[in-house]
Formats: sequence, C-alpha cells, structure tokens
Amino acid sequence: VTQMALLLSRGDFSGVKSIAQTMQQASLPLTLRGYNILLTASANTREGSLVQQIHQTMLANDVTPDRASFNTIIKAYALSKEIDPHLAFDVYRSMVEEGKIQPDFTTFHFLIMAAARTRNVDHVLAQEEEMRKQHVIMTELLQRRLLRATITCQSAMHAMNRVREMEKNLVIPGLRALYDATLCCIREGAVSDALYGFQRLVTRRPHLDNGLLIELLDMGARLSNAEVVNTVTEYLASNPHPIREHYTLLTSLAAAYACVGEFDKAFRMDDNPTRLTAQRIAIAHACARSSNQVDQAYYKLVEMKRDGDSVQIGHLNTIIKACVELRDVSRAFA
Repeated sequence: VTQMALLLSRGDFSGVKSIAQTMQQASLPLTLRGYNILLTASANTREGSLVQQIHQTMLANDVTPDRASFNTIIKAYALSKEIDPHLAFDVYRSMVEEGKIQPDFTTFHFLIMAAARTRNVDHVLAQEEEMRKQHVIMTELLQRRLLRATITCQSAMHAMNRVREMEKNLVIPGLRALYDATLCCIREGAVSDALYGFQRLVTRRPHLDNGLLIELLDMGARLSNAEVVNTVTEYLASNPHPIREHYTLLTSLAAAYACVGEFDKAFRMDDNPTRLTAQRIAIAHACARSSNQVDQAYYKLVEMKRDGDSVQIGHLNTIIKACVELRDVSRAFA
C-alpha cells in the first residue's frame, strides 16, 4: 500500500493498478487506504466503470467507504463519459443518508460538474440548495463552477442571475464565463440580461470582438428591438476600432437598422466606401418585412441590378410575397 501511495504521488496510475492486481492474485486484502489510492488512480484516468467495480468490491469485502472514497467516486462519475452522471447523485445520497458522512467543498465541486453534464439546470440549482442545507460554505470557486454549469445547461436567466449574485458577493466572474453567459442570453432573446452582460463586458474589456457584436445586432434585428441596436451603435461610436469596417458587422448593422425602422440610417450605410452587396440585400430583405417599406425594398433591388449586384432567390421571394400581400401584382411580376 505504501508503494501504491508512492506511485500515485508520481502520477504512475498504471503502476498503482498493477500492484493492486498483484495483491488480489496473492489473496492479500486491500485496506481502506489501499482502496482509496486505487480509486484515485482510476478516477484520474477517467475510468468510470473501473471505479464502479472497485466501489462494489469494497462493499462486498465489508470495507466501508469514507469521505475521500465517496468524493473520488463522485469525481469519477462526473468526469467519465462512459458513466451516466446521474449516478453521482446516487452515490451522494448513499454518502449522506447511509454513511452519515458530512459532504465538503470537494463533494459539491464534482456534483456541480456532474449536474452540468446532465444539461439540466434543475440539477445544478439542486446542488446549490443542498450546499445551503449541509452548511457548506459557498466559496469563490464553487460560485464560478455554478456559473459555468448554468451556461453549459444553456439557461440564460439563471446564468445572468448567477453573475449578479457573484457581483453582490464581491466575486468577479471570469471574463470567458461572462462572455459565454452574455452570448447565452443573446441566443435565447433575453434582452435585459443580454444588455446587462454586454455592459459588464464593455467595462472590463473596451474592445469586444466582432462575434458578440454581430450576435447582439442579429438579436436586435430578430426582435425588432431598437434599444439593442442603439446600444451597439453607441458602443461603436465611442470605440474607434478596426471592427467597424468588418464586412459581416456592417451587414448586420445595416439589417438591424432596417428591422427597427431606422431606414434612413440603413440606407446611409451605402455611403460606406465598401458598398457591400450583402448590406444592400440585408436592407432590402428587412424592408420587405414591413409592408409600408416595400417601395424602398423594391427600389433597392433596382439599384442593385443597375450596379450589377447579384440577389439571392430567398430575398426576391420575400419581396414578391410582400408585393402580393399589398395586391401590387404588377410589381410582384416585375
């Protein structure tokens, strides 16, 4: 067992398993310490099924697991892709209800990881509630782990609520986690949470990348939300940065202007030296979605044809449909 501990400290996990196998062949019983070393070696190589077998062998040999044993088993189930993460919760119940063992920081660190693997935010929230019940201190690391888990579960509301709770506790969320939480809110169309996250990001990193700005503009266009579009516009105006000339960003900005009814601003985008074809298609498409702007959409197409720009059939169909709904048959045929 001492040799197993030495090999474990050196990271020689295969050596640990080899000694355990030799002991088994020689009918030498493993102590609790030996089992814990073997569990750790197997968990560190993410062999969940092996950990499961070792746990069953312990019980069969009347070796009662201690807190270190349970924490290692929960860790293995949380990290191993071959094991259903829900089994980690079963092990926890056995630990608390049958073993009468008090869980600690490590227990919940890995339970939260297991909950994230289920992609069910209710499991994540249940771990937070259980921590309170067991009087486990909510450390900074556990708060960060909870935030990452809610993002993994794609729960926009809970992710941004976790950010607010962390700030209330004077814990600064990681920049990557804050970015991902904001992106999650954008994709779910949670406007107020998305804008909250965006403002926090701007405070900490003045120059944001194109991806987030484009996602935010696309959400503003999708929801016809002028507040979102104006927020991005103000950011770009106060932040001279090369991204302002980015092809896709300019396209998204033009389309967003048109979707919120800012047609003058949308058309002024054509004054940009690049005169992007995609911008003009996006403007025409957006205008066609509003029946009273079919004229502008139609003439935008005429202008594009004059300049030799190509038009996608999907956008033509949208404008034809708008003309038909207005019973403007001649223009629809044109």
